[in-house]
Amino acid sequence: MNNLASHDKEPRSFSDFYNSLISVKFDQFRANKDVKVVDETAFSEMREYLIEHYKGIEVLHSFVDYGDSIFDCIPVEQQPSIKKSGQKVLDAPDFPSDITTVSSEKNAKNDKAFSIKAPLSEDYKDRFGNTMFCPPGTIPIRRITIKDLTRFKTLKNYFRKSPLDFSSNVNTTAKTDEIQLGDTASHKHAVGRQNVRNFGGHSTLLINQPPINSKEDQIFSLSQQWYGAGSEDNTQTVEVGWQVNPGRFRTILPVLFIYWTADNYKKTGCYNLDCTAFVQTNNRWTLGGALKPLPGGAPTEIGLSFHAVPGGVWWLYITDMSVDQEVAIGYYPNSIFKGGPLSSFATRITFGGETVGKTSWPPMGTGYFGTGEKDRSPPPKASYHRQISYFDGSDSQPANLNVINPSPKCYDSMTANIVDWGKTLYYGGPGGTDCKSQ
Repeated sequence: MNNLASHDKEPRSFSDFYNSLISVKFDQFRANKDVKVVDETAFSEMREYLIEHYKGIEVLHSFVDYGDSIFDCIPVEQQPSIKKSGQKVLDAPDFPSDITTVSSEKNAKNDKAFSIKAPLSEDYKDRFGNTMFCPPGTIPIRRITIKDLTRFKTLKNYFRKSPLDFSSNVNTTAKTDEIQLGDTASHKHAVGRQNVRNFGGHSTLLINQPPINSKEDQIFSLSQQWYGAGSEDNTQTVEVGWQVNPGRFRTILPVLFIYWTADNYKKTGCYNLDCTAFVQTNNRWTLGGALKPLPGGAPTEIGLSFHAVPGGVWWLYITDMSVDQEVAIGYYPNSIFKGGPLSSFATRITFGGETVGKTSWPPMGTGYFGTGEKDRSPPPKASYHRQISYFDGSDSQPANLNVINPSPKCYDSMTANIVDWGKTLYYGGPGGTDCKSQ
Protein backbone atom coordinates (compact mmCIF):
# COMPACT_ATOMS: atom_id res chain seq x y z
CA MET A 1 0.00 0.00 0.00
CA ASN A 2 1.40 3.42 -1.02
CA ASN A 3 -0.74 5.38 1.40
CA LEU A 4 -0.97 6.16 5.09
CA ALA A 5 -4.72 6.73 5.14
CA SER A 6 -6.25 4.67 2.37
CA HIS A 7 -9.90 5.18 1.50
CA ASP A 8 -11.76 1.90 2.04
CA LYS A 9 -14.79 3.27 0.24
CA GLU A 10 -15.34 6.02 -2.27
CA PRO A 11 -14.81 9.42 -0.59
CA ARG A 12 -17.82 11.60 0.21
CA SER A 13 -19.11 14.09 -2.29
CA PHE A 14 -17.76 17.61 -2.17
CA SER A 15 -21.10 19.00 -1.00
CA ASP A 16 -21.21 16.54 1.91
CA PHE A 17 -17.60 17.38 2.75
CA TYR A 18 -18.28 21.13 2.73
CA ASN A 19 -21.50 20.88 4.74
CA SER A 20 -19.69 18.82 7.39
CA LEU A 21 -17.36 21.76 8.06
CA ILE A 22 -20.26 23.79 9.46
CA SER A 23 -20.95 21.41 12.32
CA VAL A 24 -17.57 19.77 13.01
CA LYS A 25 -16.37 20.14 16.62
CA PHE A 26 -12.97 20.07 18.30
CA ASP A 27 -14.12 17.30 20.64
CA GLN A 28 -14.49 14.96 17.66
CA PHE A 29 -10.72 15.08 17.14
CA ARG A 30 -9.29 15.65 20.61
CA ALA A 31 -8.64 11.97 21.37
CA ASN A 32 -7.03 11.09 18.03
CA LYS A 33 -3.34 10.25 18.51
CA ASP A 34 -2.39 12.00 15.25
CA VAL A 35 -4.00 15.29 16.26
CA LYS A 36 -1.54 18.03 17.16
CA VAL A 37 -3.76 21.14 17.08
CA VAL A 38 -3.05 23.02 20.30
CA ASP A 39 -6.53 24.06 21.43
CA GLU A 40 -10.11 24.80 20.43
CA THR A 41 -9.26 28.33 19.28
CA ALA A 42 -6.67 26.99 16.82
CA PHE A 43 -9.16 24.36 15.68
CA SER A 44 -11.80 27.02 14.99
CA GLU A 45 -9.30 29.00 12.94
CA MET A 46 -8.62 25.91 10.82
CA ARG A 47 -12.33 25.28 10.30
CA GLU A 48 -13.01 28.89 9.30
CA TYR A 49 -10.10 28.78 6.86
CA LEU A 50 -11.56 25.72 5.11
CA ILE A 51 -15.06 27.21 4.97
CA GLU A 52 -13.71 30.36 3.32
CA HIS A 53 -11.25 28.44 1.12
CA TYR A 54 -14.04 26.38 -0.44
CA LYS A 55 -16.87 28.92 -0.28
CA GLY A 56 -18.70 29.33 -3.59
CA ILE A 57 -16.79 26.56 -5.36
CA GLU A 58 -18.60 24.42 -7.91
CA VAL A 59 -17.08 20.97 -8.22
CA LEU A 60 -17.69 19.31 -11.58
CA HIS A 61 -15.87 16.03 -10.92
CA SER A 62 -13.74 14.34 -8.25
CA PHE A 63 -11.25 11.47 -8.17
CA VAL A 64 -8.60 9.87 -5.97
CA ASP A 65 -4.97 10.05 -7.09
CA TYR A 66 -2.14 7.50 -6.82
CA GLY A 67 -1.27 8.70 -3.32
CA ASP A 68 -4.90 8.51 -2.15
CA SER A 69 -5.51 12.28 -2.11
CA ILE A 70 -8.90 13.52 -3.30
CA PHE A 71 -8.83 16.03 -6.14
CA ASP A 72 -11.81 18.17 -7.10
CA CYS A 73 -12.17 19.68 -10.58
CA ILE A 74 -13.25 23.31 -10.27
CA PRO A 75 -13.60 26.15 -12.82
CA VAL A 76 -10.27 27.94 -13.29
CA GLU A 77 -11.75 31.25 -12.12
CA GLN A 78 -12.95 29.72 -8.82
CA GLN A 79 -9.50 28.77 -7.52
CA PRO A 80 -8.45 30.67 -4.36
CA SER A 81 -6.19 33.31 -5.95
CA ILE A 82 -8.64 34.35 -8.64
CA LYS A 83 -11.76 34.04 -6.49
CA LYS A 84 -10.36 36.44 -3.92
CA SER A 85 -8.65 38.94 -6.25
CA GLY A 86 -11.20 38.93 -9.05
CA GLN A 87 -8.37 39.32 -11.54
CA LYS A 88 -8.59 37.87 -15.02
CA VAL A 89 -6.75 34.58 -15.53
CA LEU A 90 -3.75 35.13 -17.79
CA ASP A 91 -3.41 33.13 -20.96
CA ALA A 92 -0.78 30.42 -20.68
CA PRO A 93 2.18 31.28 -22.92
CA ASP A 94 4.10 28.71 -24.89
CA PHE A 95 7.58 28.04 -23.63
CA PRO A 96 9.49 31.04 -25.00
CA SER A 97 10.78 30.28 -28.50
CA ASP A 98 13.59 32.82 -28.16
CA ILE A 99 15.14 30.70 -25.40
CA THR A 100 17.17 27.74 -26.57
CA THR A 101 17.11 25.53 -23.51
CA VAL A 102 20.24 23.51 -23.07
CA SER A 103 17.94 21.27 -21.04
CA SER A 104 15.71 20.18 -23.90
CA GLU A 105 14.75 16.54 -23.49
CA LYS A 106 15.11 16.14 -27.22
CA ASN A 107 18.76 17.15 -26.99
CA ALA A 108 19.61 15.30 -23.80
CA LYS A 109 18.17 11.81 -23.91
CA ASN A 110 18.82 9.67 -20.86
CA ASP A 111 18.58 6.02 -21.80
CA LYS A 112 18.77 4.99 -18.14
CA ALA A 113 15.58 6.76 -16.96
CA PHE A 114 12.09 7.53 -18.23
CA SER A 115 10.67 11.05 -18.51
CA ILE A 116 7.39 11.48 -16.71
CA LYS A 117 4.02 11.97 -18.37
CA ALA A 118 1.06 13.97 -17.09
CA PRO A 119 -0.66 12.10 -14.25
CA LEU A 120 -4.16 12.90 -15.53
CA SER A 121 -5.76 11.58 -18.72
CA GLU A 122 -9.19 10.64 -20.03
CA ASP A 123 -7.82 7.09 -20.21
CA TYR A 124 -6.89 6.79 -16.51
CA LYS A 125 -9.25 5.54 -13.80
CA ASP A 126 -8.84 5.68 -10.03
CA ARG A 127 -9.50 2.55 -7.99
CA PHE A 128 -13.16 3.47 -7.67
CA GLY A 129 -13.61 3.75 -11.43
CA ASN A 130 -13.61 7.56 -11.54
CA THR A 131 -11.89 9.14 -14.52
CA MET A 132 -8.64 10.78 -13.42
CA PHE A 133 -9.09 13.89 -15.50
CA CYS A 134 -10.52 17.40 -15.24
CA PRO A 135 -12.62 18.81 -18.09
CA PRO A 136 -11.30 21.76 -20.13
CA GLY A 137 -11.86 25.04 -18.31
CA THR A 138 -11.30 23.41 -14.91
CA ILE A 139 -8.25 22.60 -12.81
CA PRO A 140 -7.62 19.91 -10.16
CA ILE A 141 -7.35 21.17 -6.60
CA ARG A 142 -6.33 18.88 -3.75
CA ARG A 143 -9.06 18.60 -1.12
CA ILE A 144 -7.77 19.74 2.27
CA THR A 145 -9.73 18.27 5.16
CA ILE A 146 -10.02 19.30 8.79
CA LYS A 147 -8.26 16.02 9.59
CA ASP A 148 -5.31 17.16 7.45
CA LEU A 149 -5.07 20.46 9.31
CA THR A 150 -5.32 19.00 12.80
CA ARG A 151 -2.05 17.16 12.19
CA PHE A 152 -0.46 20.62 12.70
CA LYS A 153 -0.36 22.71 15.87
CA THR A 154 -1.86 25.80 14.24
CA LEU A 155 -2.94 27.04 10.84
CA LYS A 156 0.24 29.11 10.78
CA ASN A 157 2.28 25.92 11.13
CA TYR A 158 0.35 24.36 8.27
CA PHE A 159 1.33 27.15 5.90
CA ARG A 160 5.02 26.91 6.83
CA LYS A 161 7.32 24.90 4.61
CA SER A 162 7.88 22.64 7.64
CA PRO A 163 5.62 22.35 10.70
CA LEU A 164 8.75 22.78 12.85
CA ASP A 165 9.16 26.34 11.55
CA PHE A 166 7.64 29.25 13.35
CA SER A 167 9.62 32.36 12.54
CA SER A 168 11.76 31.16 9.65
CA ASN A 169 13.52 28.18 8.17
CA VAL A 170 16.33 30.45 7.09
CA ASN A 171 19.75 31.10 8.57
CA THR A 172 20.10 34.86 8.17
CA THR A 173 23.47 34.85 9.91
CA ALA A 174 25.07 32.82 7.12
CA LYS A 175 27.76 34.32 4.92
CA THR A 176 26.56 36.31 1.92
CA ASP A 177 27.28 33.53 -0.60
CA GLU A 178 25.35 31.06 1.57
CA ILE A 179 22.42 33.25 2.57
CA GLN A 180 18.93 31.89 2.83
CA LEU A 181 19.94 28.23 2.65
CA GLY A 182 22.39 27.67 5.46
CA ASP A 183 21.21 24.84 7.69
CA THR A 184 19.08 25.51 10.73
CA ALA A 185 18.30 23.26 13.67
CA SER A 186 15.72 21.37 11.61
CA HIS A 187 16.55 21.99 7.91
CA LYS A 188 19.52 20.34 6.21
CA HIS A 189 20.69 20.91 2.65
CA ALA A 190 23.06 19.68 -0.03
CA VAL A 191 22.84 22.10 -2.96
CA GLY A 192 24.55 23.97 -5.74
CA ARG A 193 24.09 27.73 -6.01
CA GLN A 194 24.99 30.54 -8.37
CA ASN A 195 24.54 34.24 -7.67
CA VAL A 196 23.45 35.59 -11.05
CA ARG A 197 20.77 37.88 -12.44
CA ASN A 198 18.15 35.58 -13.95
CA PHE A 199 14.57 35.19 -15.07
CA GLY A 200 14.26 31.60 -13.93
CA GLY A 201 15.86 28.41 -15.15
CA HIS A 202 15.53 24.68 -15.69
CA SER A 203 16.77 21.30 -14.55
CA THR A 204 15.79 17.68 -15.00
CA LEU A 205 15.39 15.92 -11.64
CA LEU A 206 15.60 12.23 -10.84
CA ILE A 207 12.50 11.32 -8.79
CA ASN A 208 13.18 9.25 -5.67
CA GLN A 209 11.17 7.85 -2.77
CA PRO A 210 13.33 8.23 0.35
CA PRO A 211 11.78 6.64 3.46
CA ILE A 212 10.54 8.97 6.21
CA ASN A 213 10.53 7.62 9.78
CA SER A 214 7.94 9.74 11.58
CA LYS A 215 8.53 7.82 14.83
CA GLU A 216 11.98 9.42 14.89
CA ASP A 217 10.53 12.88 14.15
CA GLN A 218 11.61 12.89 10.50
CA ILE A 219 9.40 15.27 8.48
CA PHE A 220 10.33 15.35 4.79
CA SER A 221 12.95 14.83 2.11
CA LEU A 222 12.83 16.72 -1.18
CA SER A 223 14.59 17.74 -4.36
CA GLN A 224 13.88 21.16 -5.81
CA GLN A 225 14.83 24.39 -7.54
CA TRP A 226 14.92 27.76 -5.77
CA TYR A 227 14.88 31.15 -7.54
CA GLY A 228 15.48 33.92 -5.05
CA ALA A 229 16.32 37.56 -4.49
CA GLY A 230 16.66 39.94 -1.58
CA SER A 231 18.14 39.33 1.85
CA GLU A 232 17.02 38.95 5.46
CA ASP A 233 13.31 39.86 5.84
CA ASN A 234 13.21 41.00 2.21
CA THR A 235 14.07 37.54 0.90
CA GLN A 236 11.68 36.31 -1.80
CA THR A 237 11.62 32.91 -3.51
CA VAL A 238 9.65 30.73 -5.88
CA GLU A 239 10.32 27.00 -5.53
CA VAL A 240 9.38 23.77 -7.31
CA GLY A 241 10.28 20.09 -7.03
CA TRP A 242 9.17 16.77 -5.62
CA GLN A 243 8.77 15.94 -1.95
CA VAL A 244 8.12 12.91 0.26
CA ASN A 245 6.20 14.27 3.25
CA PRO A 246 3.77 11.75 4.78
CA GLY A 247 2.67 14.10 7.55
CA ARG A 248 1.37 16.67 5.08
CA PHE A 249 0.33 14.65 2.05
CA ARG A 250 -0.50 11.35 3.80
CA THR A 251 1.38 9.22 1.29
CA ILE A 252 4.86 7.76 1.13
CA LEU A 253 5.00 8.53 -2.59
CA PRO A 254 6.80 11.62 -3.92
CA VAL A 255 4.46 14.47 -4.77
CA LEU A 256 4.86 17.46 -7.07
CA PHE A 257 4.98 20.70 -5.07
CA ILE A 258 5.55 24.43 -5.32
CA TYR A 259 6.24 26.95 -2.55
CA TRP A 260 6.87 30.70 -2.29
CA THR A 261 7.62 33.46 0.19
CA ALA A 262 7.74 37.24 -0.09
CA ASP A 263 9.23 37.96 3.36
CA ASN A 264 11.80 35.29 4.24
CA TYR A 265 9.14 32.76 5.32
CA LYS A 266 7.93 35.06 8.11
CA LYS A 267 4.26 35.73 7.38
CA THR A 268 3.85 34.79 3.72
CA GLY A 269 4.16 31.51 1.91
CA CYS A 270 2.24 28.30 1.31
CA TYR A 271 2.29 25.12 -0.71
CA ASN A 272 0.52 24.66 -4.03
CA LEU A 273 -2.99 26.21 -4.08
CA ASP A 274 -3.37 26.34 -0.30
CA CYS A 275 -3.47 30.15 -0.17
CA THR A 276 -4.12 33.07 -2.51
CA ALA A 277 -0.88 33.03 -4.51
CA PHE A 278 -0.36 30.59 -7.41
CA VAL A 279 -2.82 30.54 -10.32
CA GLN A 280 -3.11 27.16 -12.05
CA THR A 281 -4.11 27.04 -15.72
CA ASN A 282 -3.31 23.41 -16.64
CA ASN A 283 -5.90 20.63 -16.16
CA ARG A 284 -3.54 17.62 -16.51
CA TRP A 285 -1.16 18.15 -13.56
CA THR A 286 -1.93 17.91 -9.84
CA LEU A 287 -0.04 20.21 -7.48
CA GLY A 288 0.31 18.27 -4.25
CA GLY A 289 -0.49 15.09 -6.15
CA ALA A 290 1.54 11.89 -6.17
CA LEU A 291 3.76 11.41 -9.20
CA LYS A 292 2.66 8.31 -11.07
CA PRO A 293 5.06 5.43 -10.37
CA LEU A 294 6.33 3.41 -13.30
CA PRO A 295 5.94 -0.39 -13.36
CA GLY A 296 8.85 -2.22 -11.79
CA GLY A 297 10.20 0.89 -10.09
CA ALA A 298 11.94 2.12 -13.26
CA PRO A 299 13.98 5.34 -12.74
CA THR A 300 11.86 8.38 -13.58
CA GLU A 301 12.79 12.00 -14.28
CA ILE A 302 10.84 15.24 -14.38
CA GLY A 303 11.89 18.41 -16.20
CA LEU A 304 10.92 21.62 -14.36
CA SER A 305 11.29 25.29 -15.27
CA PHE A 306 10.31 28.67 -13.91
CA HIS A 307 10.39 31.60 -16.32
CA ALA A 308 9.63 35.21 -15.35
CA VAL A 309 7.90 37.03 -18.21
CA PRO A 310 7.59 40.83 -18.58
CA GLY A 311 5.58 42.25 -15.74
CA GLY A 312 7.18 40.02 -13.14
CA VAL A 313 4.87 37.02 -13.62
CA TRP A 314 6.63 33.75 -12.76
CA TRP A 315 5.35 30.94 -15.00
CA LEU A 316 5.91 27.29 -14.12
CA TYR A 317 6.55 24.72 -16.88
CA ILE A 318 6.88 20.94 -16.82
CA THR A 319 8.44 18.83 -19.55
CA ASP A 320 5.45 16.62 -20.28
CA MET A 321 6.37 13.60 -22.35
CA SER A 322 2.66 12.93 -23.03
CA VAL A 323 2.97 15.71 -25.61
CA ASP A 324 6.79 15.78 -25.87
CA GLN A 325 7.14 19.44 -24.92
CA GLU A 326 7.25 21.88 -22.03
CA VAL A 327 3.75 22.86 -20.93
CA ALA A 328 2.66 25.77 -18.76
CA ILE A 329 1.16 24.77 -15.40
CA GLY A 330 0.33 28.22 -14.03
CA TYR A 331 1.94 31.29 -12.52
CA TYR A 332 2.79 33.33 -9.46
CA PRO A 333 1.38 36.84 -10.14
CA ASN A 334 3.51 39.94 -9.66
CA SER A 335 1.13 41.22 -6.97
CA ILE A 336 2.23 38.71 -4.31
CA PHE A 337 5.73 40.20 -4.26
CA LYS A 338 4.41 43.70 -3.45
CA GLY A 339 7.11 45.56 -5.35
CA GLY A 340 9.88 43.40 -3.89
CA PRO A 341 12.90 41.99 -5.71
CA LEU A 342 11.10 39.13 -7.49
CA SER A 343 8.76 41.67 -9.04
CA SER A 344 11.50 42.11 -11.64
CA PHE A 345 13.99 39.23 -11.63
CA ALA A 346 15.92 36.86 -9.36
CA THR A 347 19.55 37.19 -8.31
CA ARG A 348 20.39 33.59 -7.41
CA ILE A 349 19.57 30.06 -8.50
CA THR A 350 19.80 26.97 -6.29
CA PHE A 351 19.34 23.27 -7.08
CA GLY A 352 19.53 20.22 -4.82
CA GLY A 353 18.07 18.50 -1.79
CA GLU A 354 16.62 19.44 1.58
CA THR A 355 15.46 17.42 4.59
CA VAL A 356 13.74 18.28 7.85
CA GLY A 357 13.83 16.48 11.19
CA LYS A 358 14.07 17.07 14.93
CA THR A 359 16.66 14.62 16.21
CA SER A 360 16.94 12.36 13.17
CA TRP A 361 17.03 13.24 9.48
CA PRO A 362 15.83 11.02 6.60
CA PRO A 363 17.81 9.93 3.55
CA MET A 364 18.13 12.50 0.78
CA GLY A 365 17.68 11.46 -2.85
CA THR A 366 18.74 7.84 -3.30
CA GLY A 367 20.52 7.84 0.06
CA TYR A 368 23.97 7.89 -1.57
CA PHE A 369 26.41 10.77 -1.12
CA GLY A 370 26.78 13.00 -4.15
CA THR A 371 30.57 12.93 -3.91
CA GLY A 372 30.48 9.16 -4.39
CA GLU A 373 30.11 9.69 -8.14
CA LYS A 374 33.85 9.60 -8.81
CA ASP A 375 33.63 8.41 -12.40
CA ARG A 376 31.02 11.08 -13.16
CA SER A 377 29.20 9.05 -15.77
CA PRO A 378 25.59 7.77 -15.94
CA PRO A 379 23.92 5.84 -14.50
CA PRO A 380 24.79 7.25 -11.06
CA LYS A 381 24.01 5.86 -7.63
CA ALA A 382 23.38 9.32 -6.21
CA SER A 383 20.40 11.42 -7.15
CA TYR A 384 20.85 14.37 -9.47
CA HIS A 385 19.72 17.47 -11.30
CA ARG A 386 21.01 17.50 -14.88
CA GLN A 387 21.03 20.00 -17.76
CA ILE A 388 20.94 22.83 -15.20
CA SER A 389 20.53 26.24 -16.80
CA TYR A 390 19.21 29.73 -16.13
CA PHE A 391 17.48 32.30 -18.33
CA ASP A 392 19.35 35.59 -18.73
CA GLY A 393 16.52 37.41 -20.49
CA SER A 394 17.30 36.51 -24.09
CA ASP A 395 18.74 33.00 -23.95
CA SER A 396 19.52 30.14 -21.60
CA GLN A 397 22.94 29.71 -20.07
CA PRO A 398 24.57 26.66 -18.44
CA ALA A 399 24.76 27.14 -14.69
CA ASN A 400 28.07 27.55 -12.88
CA LEU A 401 27.22 26.29 -9.42
CA ASN A 402 29.12 26.47 -6.14
CA VAL A 403 28.25 23.58 -3.85
CA ILE A 404 27.04 24.23 -0.30
CA ASN A 405 27.26 21.23 2.03
CA PRO A 406 26.70 22.38 5.62
CA SER A 407 26.06 18.85 6.99
CA PRO A 408 28.67 16.64 5.27
CA LYS A 409 28.31 13.75 7.73
CA CYS A 410 24.77 13.23 6.45
CA TYR A 411 24.61 14.78 2.95
CA ASP A 412 26.81 16.33 0.31
CA SER A 413 26.85 17.37 -3.33
CA MET A 414 29.22 17.95 -6.22
CA THR A 415 28.99 19.27 -9.77
CA ALA A 416 30.21 17.79 -13.03
CA ASN A 417 29.94 18.41 -16.76
CA ILE A 418 28.61 15.22 -18.36
CA VAL A 419 28.35 14.45 -22.07
CA ASP A 420 24.67 14.81 -23.09
CA TRP A 421 23.77 15.79 -19.51
CA GLY A 422 25.46 19.19 -19.40
CA LYS A 423 25.88 20.83 -16.00
CA THR A 424 24.94 18.18 -13.44
CA LEU A 425 24.60 18.29 -9.67
CA TYR A 426 24.94 14.98 -7.83
CA TYR A 427 23.57 15.20 -4.29
CA GLY A 428 22.25 13.15 -1.39
CA GLY A 429 23.19 11.07 1.61
CA PRO A 430 21.88 8.64 4.21
CA GLY A 431 20.85 11.19 6.86
CA GLY A 432 21.00 10.05 10.48
CA THR A 433 21.24 11.62 13.92
CA ASP A 434 24.61 13.38 13.65
CA CYS A 435 23.73 16.02 11.04
CA LYS A 436 25.05 19.12 12.77
CA SER A 437 26.47 21.84 10.55
CA GLN A 438 30.25 21.74 10.31
